[in-house]
Amino acid sequence: MIGQYNSNSIYSDGYHYNPQEPLYFMSFASQKNSINLYHSGIYEMLKIYDWFVNEDPKHCFRKLDIGKSCICYKKMEDISFNLIAELSKKNTVKE
Repeated sequence: MIGQYNSNSIYSDGYHYNPQEPLYFMSFASQKNSINLYHSGIYEMLKIYDWFVNEDPKHCFRKLDIGKSCICYKKMEDISFNLIAELSKKNTVKE
């Protein structure tokens, strides 16, 4: 999985199950039937989730497949990298 990971030093004790491993902020994973984008901001901040849900139909003709922090794409062609670039600017790790 390709991702942006962050130091545990900015999170409180007990936040993560293994304090020796960094926490991810945003990452991509290729699964058997989909390409998944994981973004902590969507999970943690409702305003970012709502923004993404409203913006996605403007960039992709397929129905949005989204979970708590996971956005699933069936094909590489479905991914709007411009929208993901905007998403990545919506919040910082400390937020």
